[in-house]
Amino acid sequence: MTTPRSRITAVFLAALVGSALLGGYAPAVAERLTLQCPAVVSDAPLALAVSRRANSSEALSPVIEQVVAQFVSGLPASDHGGPVVSVVNVDGRPEVLRDGAVSFVSDAKNSAALDDDRKKFVAAVSGIVGRVRAAHPEVDVIAALEQAAVAAGRDNGRGTLVFSDSGLSTTGALNFTQPGLLEAPPAEVIAFLEREHALPNLKGLSVFLVLEPVEPPQADLGHYRANVKDLLQMIAEKGGAACVEVIEEPATASGPHLDHLPPVSLVPVPQAAVFSAPCSGVLYDTGDVGFNPGLATFIEPAKAHAVLEPVGRALHDRTCNRIVLTGTTARDGSLAYQRNLARQRAEAVKKVLVTEDGADPASIETVGLGSYFTEYQPDNDPHGGLWPGPAQLNRTVRIDPCTPTCPSHELK
Repeated sequence: MTTPRSRITAVFLAALVGSALLGGYAPAVAERLTLQCPAVVSDAPLALAVSRRANSSEALSPVIEQVVAQFVSGLPASDHGGPVVSVVNVDGRPEVLRDGAVSFVSDAKNSAALDDDRKKFVAAVSGIVGRVRAAHPEVDVIAALEQAAVAAGRDNGRGTLVFSDSGLSTTGALNFTQPGLLEAPPAEVIAFLEREHALPNLKGLSVFLVLEPVEPPQADLGHYRANVKDLLQMIAEKGGAACVEVIEEPATASGPHLDHLPPVSLVPVPQAAVFSAPCSGVLYDTGDVGFNPGLATFIEPAKAHAVLEPVGRALHDRTCNRIVLTGTTARDGSLAYQRNLARQRAEAVKKVLVTEDGADPASIETVGLGSYFTEYQPDNDPHGGLWPGPAQLNRTVRIDPCTPTCPSHELK
């Protein structure tokens, strides 16, 4: 079995002057972006899975036009038509657009006429892409990739698939509206999709994942955008793609938006920990206070210190005299393992408060409960694996003041 080749390409494309994606052959784009996957082949189908949905910009990625131009550049003149280019509408029920499957036909007798016909074909496909509008509520990324894979000829073991969207799936097997899923480790989400037999079959395809920025009113993803990018890449690789390239479109000033389309739910984006009272709050294993998976070390120690600084200051200034740090985990592994990891993570928080903020170590108690605590959310699926969203929400260090005794989150 061949290991898929993966490429990450940062795209910094200026606005096209005099030619938007809708309606023009833009060779300048091809000069600006070098596609690393060498598999835009002209003798196999091409599928363009495009999202134009509620709360999205009217703008379309110039990468789409570039791929079509590269695709048609190798096609000879023929009155029989070449491989099919299909446009898939990415929404809650993805499908090939009506009249969205076309082939290149040309009766050109010389190279100049053939080149002109190729330009007209690119413009025609761009026009079809520009007419895409969501027909159903929500967005199903997995179903869109599966539908596009069929259109790209995966049954023949080769072809090209371009998927252009923010990647924020809001329905189906991958539903980021479920609390905790956006923050969950991508490997854990992949394991869940594998257990559910929900990974798309992309065997043999070259897959271009064009990751578009989110648009208001969807909150900016911040560092969670990296989670989405990594997860989409892993989905394509685990789905058997021969080559995967992730192309990140840069965030730009918001332009015109599409209106009057079926609704798409907003994905909750976790905010930094806020302490509603001195020495009281919940630190979720995510964002600035996230731990390395299975370990008690912070991913970004400096950011963890910045979040914890108000608690350390309150202890140092005696705004509160004593606190308890209670570590909790997902229900994964033995109870002894869970409690040990939970206690170690509570101790890691204590170390920051003591060494960085000067808190008295005698004023901080640590407890490790594992997954047996009162606020636990069931996180085991019927197969015995973890539900990624609830599992992530169960990974916490809880901060409580001891006034006068330390409260307990332990199940009785």
